[in-house]
Amino acid sequence: MCKRIPTQGIRSSHTCYAGPMITAEEVMKLGHAFWELTRTHAPIESIRPFFINPGVLIPTGQLMSLEAHHDMHRGFKDQVHDWQDMTVTQICEQPERVLAVGSVAWETSFTDGRPGRIRAVVGETWVIERGADGSLRWTHYWSNSIDLAADSASFDP
Repeated sequence: MCKRIPTQGIRSSHTCYAGPMITAEEVMKLGHAFWELTRTHAPIESIRPFFINPGVLIPTGQLMSLEAHHDMHRGFKDQVHDWQDMTVTQICEQPERVLAVGSVAWETSFTDGRPGRIRAVVGETWVIERGADGSLRWTHYWSNSIDLAADSASFDP
């Protein structure tokens, strides 16, 4: 059960919490570490430890298994992920958990030789938890939007 401390005297729809908080920098580093494993087509076993609940909710509303998501990314090469923005809101103190909302510029080419390059901004909404070992893990991973650039190759997850 989450230990929550209500806000006193502050007008906000959020709740304040005591103690250290997972930072936006830590969340962005977690994203980059995951994307590096995805970019290099690392074994799925190296990716599973990043997730408490393994799966990715994609913009279509489909819950994609971690394996299916990883297999999809095997069809890409030269992937680049650049954070555009990130906000983090603490939602629980025990366990330490945050809601992270941001957007990332994503570019990639196809491994099968198809022409063109996907260029998009992907909206990310994640719930991240700090484990007892200090490691961050996703409890929920939601890529909630994908906005393709005008010159982007088509993308059908």
